[in-house]
Amino acid sequence: MSAPDASVIVRSVGRPTLARTLASIAMQRDVSLEVLLVAASGPAHPAPPTQAGAHPLRFIASPVPLARGAAANAGLDAAGGKWITWLDDDDEWLVGHLRGLLDAAATRPSAGVVHSLASVRGDGESDRAVCHPLAVSELYEENFLHPSTALVAREHVAGGCRCDESLPMHEDWDWFLQCAQRA
Repeated sequence: MSAPDASVIVRSVGRPTLARTLASIAMQRDVSLEVLLVAASGPAHPAPPTQAGAHPLRFIASPVPLARGAAANAGLDAAGGKWITWLDDDDEWLVGHLRGLLDAAATRPSAGVVHSLASVRGDGESDRAVCHPLAVSELYEENFLHPSTALVAREHVAGGCRCDESLPMHEDWDWFLQCAQRA
């Protein structure tokens, strides 16, 4: 069996929003993907379904609760896709999001990291689109990437890019910096 186009790592503490997260993954069409649901809450995590729509879901159980970096690394260890992305259990994608990222990656196969426009809403604001070209120098100043809006080539993980488990936050920023240096 060939590797899926993408591995989607879902770090989950079993929030009620998990069903919506999985439903948004299920809406991704015309793409081969695997869902890796990491039980960041440890053994208290409820058993998930075995599918997210037509996409297979693999449950990565843990005997202990996992911090953000450790949960991300558990997903990275299990990922077999050509590209890797993630959602937390309170994130959602729009229909076609992953297909758009994979199409962008196909136009620049050596990119190693691709990201999409993101819609954000601030206090008292309406939705607005935000786009930053991937500039490593800017990434050192500000983390403008959200894990759910980016794809990273599997080769970066195989080459040693990991989340720093000693960081209580910004583990994704550190990971993106590692990957961007190789891309």
